[in-house]
Formats: sequence, structure tokens, C-alpha cells
Amino acid sequence: MLGIGIAILALYPFVVPLVGGATGVARVVALLALGIGAVPGTPIFLAYAAIPWLGVMCLGFGLGPMFQLPPEQRGRRIALIAAAMLALFAVVRTLNGYGNPQSWHGNPDLTREAMEYFNVVKYPPSPDYVLATLGCSLLIFLGIGHLRGTIARVLLDFGRTPLFTYVCHIYIAHGLMLAVAAAMGKPQVAIGVFQRLFSAAPPEPWGFSLGVTFAIWALVIAILIPLAHWFAGVKHRRRDWWLSYL
Repeated sequence: MLGIGIAILALYPFVVPLVGGATGVARVVALLALGIGAVPGTPIFLAYAAIPWLGVMCLGFGLGPMFQLPPEQRGRRIALIAAAMLALFAVVRTLNGYGNPQSWHGNPDLTREAMEYFNVVKYPPSPDYVLATLGCSLLIFLGIGHLRGTIARVLLDFGRTPLFTYVCHIYIAHGLMLAVAAAMGKPQVAIGVFQRLFSAAPPEPWGFSLGVTFAIWALVIAILIPLAHWFAGVKHRRRDWWLSYL
């Protein structure tokens, strides 16, 4: 399973250019399997390509047995894998060819160039994105694995209800945005955010400072905590097969 995940994520970038010119039904299949874009002749936008995300899932299943090892052995192995992933990310991203569709060279502003270096593509997940995010996630696990008490319970609830919490956060965050925009008399500006989300057009100049943005982020997390705790309890009490997917 681990080998399949690595193979998918390492090889699919070579396949994407081969199907870039597909049209009709082949275009829809290519978007579902490998790419991102609007379905021709429809308002439907496909963002989650099945094959590369399947590769990420296979990595998770393949690494699963590692988390059943004794704590000391598990910690050493996780640290080694995390360090290897981040080192490989640094090498591949620095070479600036394979690994991410967008390059990072050429910006005269050093800060902007550093930002472009770490601006890796998530839709679909590029090899650089997977190496950077999973490498960091494994390192974070080494720290949070020692937590106890309320913080540990909250994180466990999120971990036990990943898809449920993810879907809830979309509706909560976007719902708050629409509500605030409507209260300020600018609902169309907020709606325009969705229309411009995956286009080259920049968003309209409307919003709040970074401090307010972090405060709203904290509010969304606070709303999610009781929801995740409730649904984790549902999954603990029931064994319906479909609950394992949420």
C-alpha cells in the first residue's frame, strides 16, 4: 500500500501533460482523475482529483502500522521519515523542475521569492505539497503525542471526525463571511470571492485586518470543538460502516 502511494504521487505529474488537450467526455474523465477545472458547458468546477488524493490515502494506510509500534521505536521512525520527507522537499523544490507545476525563480524581491518557494500546489496535491505538509505533520505528531487533558481530547475529537469536521468548517467559515458581508451591505462582494476562487482575477478589495482574520479563525475553531466532540461520541456508540468514512 505504501509503495502504491509513493508510485502514484511520484508518477502522476508525468501523466497530466499527456491528457491536457483532452476534450468532451475524455476531458471530464481527465479532470476527475488527475486535474482541476470547470466541466465544459456546465457551472460545475472539479477541484479534487481522484488519483493523486488516492496516493495520499495510500500513504496514510501504508504508514498506519508504524503507529502501532512501541512509543520509543515509533518516535524514532516517525522522526526519520519526517526528516527524509522535508529534506527531499528541499532538494526537489530547489531544483525547481519536477515536483510542482509552478516555479519560484525570477522575483527580484527576496521576500516574494521565498513566499513563492513555499507556495506549492494543493489542487491536485503536487509531490512537493505532500512532502512538505506530511513531513511537518509527522514532526508535529511527535510533540502533540505527549499532550494530556482537555487539549488532547479536543485534538483527538478532530482526529476521529476528520471529514465531518472539514465539511462543517467550510459551511461555518463561509456562512460567517456571507453574514458579515450582508450586514455591511456588501453581499455581492462576498459571493464574488467564490467566483474568483480558482480564477486568475484577484478578489475585490474588501475584508479585515490580519488580526481580525485570526480572531474569526479562532471563533470557527471554537464552534467546531463541540460539533467534533458530539460526532466522535456518535462514532463511539455506533458501528455503522459509513461512519468510518466521516
